[in-house]
Amino acid sequence: MKLLYTKFDQVFQFLQMCNSMPCTWLNADVGKFAFISWKINCNFNILNIIIIQMTLLRAIYEHWHNVMIIMKTLVEFTCMMDLLSNIFICRTKNANIQHILKEIKNFLLASNDYERIVLQKYINRYAFMFISVIICYIITITTFCCTPAFTSRKFPSEGLYPFPTESPFVIFIIYTMQVCAIVQCGLSCGSMDFLFAAFFLYSSARLEMLCLEIQVTKNEKEINSCIKKHQKIIKFVDETKDIVQFSLFKKNILIAIYAICGTFPIIHRQSLGISAQLIFLVISGCLRLCITAWPADDLTENSEWVAMEVYNISWIKKSQDTVKNICFMMQRSQKPLVISMGNLLPTLSLKYYTKNVIMQERVTLKKAIAIVKFSLFVIWFWPLPLGAPKSKILCIKLYQYICILLTTGVLSSIIYALVKNTNDLDVFMRSSFSLFPCGHVIGNILCHLVIYQRLQYVTFEMENFCTLIKPHEEAIVQREYVDKYSNFYGFCISLFYMSLFGLFVGPIMLDQPLPTTAEFPFDASHQPLRAITYMHQILIGLFISAHLCVNAFMALLLWLASARFKLLIEELRTITNIYDFAKCIKKHQKLIEYAGEVALTVRPFALVTVFFSTIALIIFGLVFIAKVSAALKIQCILLSICALLEVFMYAWPAEHLIHISTNVAQAVFEIDWYAESEYFRKNLQMVIMRSQKPILVVLPCGLPSLSLRYYASNIAFEMEYFCDSMNPHEEIVIQRYIDKCAAFYGVSVLIFYFITIAVTGIVPALLHQPFPLIVEYPFDVYHQPLKTIIYAHQTIVAFIVSGQLCLNTFVAAVLWFASAKFEIIIEELKTFTDVNKLTKCIKKHQKILDNNMSQAAFDIDWYNQSSKIRKLLQIIMMRSQKVVTIGVPCITPSISFNYLTSYCSIILSYFTTLHILLNTD
Repeated sequence: MKLLYTKFDQVFQFLQMCNSMPCTWLNADVGKFAFISWKINCNFNILNIIIIQMTLLRAIYEHWHNVMIIMKTLVEFTCMMDLLSNIFICRTKNANIQHILKEIKNFLLASNDYERIVLQKYINRYAFMFISVIICYIITITTFCCTPAFTSRKFPSEGLYPFPTESPFVIFIIYTMQVCAIVQCGLSCGSMDFLFAAFFLYSSARLEMLCLEIQVTKNEKEINSCIKKHQKIIKFVDETKDIVQFSLFKKNILIAIYAICGTFPIIHRQSLGISAQLIFLVISGCLRLCITAWPADDLTENSEWVAMEVYNISWIKKSQDTVKNICFMMQRSQKPLVISMGNLLPTLSLKYYTKNVIMQERVTLKKAIAIVKFSLFVIWFWPLPLGAPKSKILCIKLYQYICILLTTGVLSSIIYALVKNTNDLDVFMRSSFSLFPCGHVIGNILCHLVIYQRLQYVTFEMENFCTLIKPHEEAIVQREYVDKYSNFYGFCISLFYMSLFGLFVGPIMLDQPLPTTAEFPFDASHQPLRAITYMHQILIGLFISAHLCVNAFMALLLWLASARFKLLIEELRTITNIYDFAKCIKKHQKLIEYAGEVALTVRPFALVTVFFSTIALIIFGLVFIAKVSAALKIQCILLSICALLEVFMYAWPAEHLIHISTNVAQAVFEIDWYAESEYFRKNLQMVIMRSQKPILVVLPCGLPSLSLRYYASNIAFEMEYFCDSMNPHEEIVIQRYIDKCAAFYGVSVLIFYFITIAVTGIVPALLHQPFPLIVEYPFDVYHQPLKTIIYAHQTIVAFIVSGQLCLNTFVAAVLWFASAKFEIIIEELKTFTDVNKLTKCIKKHQKILDNNMSQAAFDIDWYNQSSKIRKLLQIIMMRSQKVVTIGVPCITPSISFNYLTSYCSIILSYFTTLHILLNTD
């Protein structure tokens, strides 16, 4: 327990002792001889590490087909790389480290008892965790060094040497070198992490001291003294961040690598010695992350605490200069002191390692664009800004031609394998799997070259819109689009690039020479041709992943075009005069032109995707039906899902654009235009006419959507309210619909429940079966009360199913109710005599729309009415020409009797096909 009460200066003495062997950072105030010895020792350590890394690389090369040896060797190589990078970082940042250590030493010499108590509190807080990490480090070093003594291995590492190692003297030298490197690796990583943790601990303690000092300030002189101390602490933290940020970034990457690689041998049940080594190594790596993250969390919290304490100062009666100084200090304190990790990872904290930051971080519009742009970086697909030099455009085109040439090389080898293996169905199909993605890459590149200028224009307009967007507009886009759709497209982008990792490790796991099933008219199994071919195919795999992300780019253009229509609709709903309406008309005209350009831009890329996805799905379906291996069928299922995802990435935004572009007419129609001037109504009429033509991406994938305006609860409430307050003539119309439909739907409900009663009560008694359903359980169910419980359970489920089937009746009632309301308005239109009644009909029509309204309006004696009434009737007829249809987006067309007939025909054809397949030998 005495170790838990170690003083702060003793911590630095311990770190100095640990650093004596790896020689990472140099102690302050050393002589010339010590400095020369430090450099010689550093150079010797670097040479030893490089030699061990070369033997590990040779082991990877020699054991290329043994996955477990490769994984363990990669773990050891990563640890050596960690040690080597620590040495280089400390040599380049040695002056900065010495400056910080000297400042801490001077503070400890000048500190009073109260300040030492605060420092000791932080030492005691982290002591248990730090001791646990040290114990884990010692165990890990011991297991790596001592394993050869208890196993048949000669050396701790998996490295292979290019000379005989049978001599006892050679074994002793190599063993000693490897043990030195292992011990240095453990001491270096531990001393560096503990040193950085001490820096953060010292900063946190200084901030807490400052907060306590602020609480007891009494005059302006003490306040100014606190301000100076706060500035010094901020400067110290900035200097610390400059030293640690690259080391922290490096540590995260390397720990992730050897944690992943170290888990593979553990899962595959290797020997006890290897498993013990890797288990303790992975645990030590995970604990390393907490060494610096916990003090960094405290540093952030204490920096925010300063602002609260400054605000609590009695500054009301102070001088103006003092109040200004307090305000400056408060403003600076509101920005917490966080530790950056190279600007490529989130700030260092415990939340980062538990993934809370990643889950809580909101994907904004600009971040979404940046992610899509980054996913296309490897293929240079994102167009340059307008006015870019011709030399840059020429370089992009040249790079695209090189990509076509490289892809054609892989495509040729795949076609050669197809021709050569026409008699081997398995190999033939595996080769064809890579054929369509390569064709997709070439098709996308050709489209990019042909329509580059148009793509450049629409991308520039999109980026300009995102730059000039107003805060309330950004909130709408964030709520209606980014929050709803970013998860799906982020998942697709991640899936495309994760498949590249599968392509990379495929030859290792499946014992095949290359990632794709390709063949060559020459021997490609010898080095360096094999390595060149392997890297060539991996590069093409990277191209394929990036070109699949082009779907997300095109979807982004479509979604943002839809978002601009959405913003226009929101603006139309708030206009108050003709001038605002004129501005909206101009925006609508420009937006239609831009959306048309987007549709023309997206169309060729969507065509390429649909073409290759359709062919791939047909081939995958044939493979699934054919007599091939189960593994090949599983691959076909996964690839089919990916192909459907590609098409859906286009279909979803294209479908939304169709409807949001026509919703402008609805928004315009909902304006109180019947009370406006004739000039206003003419403009409104033009907007409605133009909005009735949707923006289409002309491909056979846009289908009507199911868009109910209210949820089921709101619709049911409206139905009940209407039934309570309807007039006699309205009740007659509703009763007519009830008389027409009640018998059919009533019989349907009775059939549903009669079947349930028969299945649960009559069938078990007649067939002498114990339960309503023919099911089995992994235990004996024929004893009471278990038999009764299961019987009751199945009966309850059967009645729940009947209730769910009756839900169709409720949906039908909603549709019949809407139809009845349309007929009621039609009857009212036939009897109106003045403008006021017509206005009431228009308001009702704005809530529910029907095609028959156009005919009813036309049947009125409009030729004997005033000009104002004729114009109002004309607008009603125009808006009523768009039929209200019910469908499911991208799945079914409009639901009707024609659809019912088509549905029955499709089911019959599926049944016939399945019957033929089952009867085929």
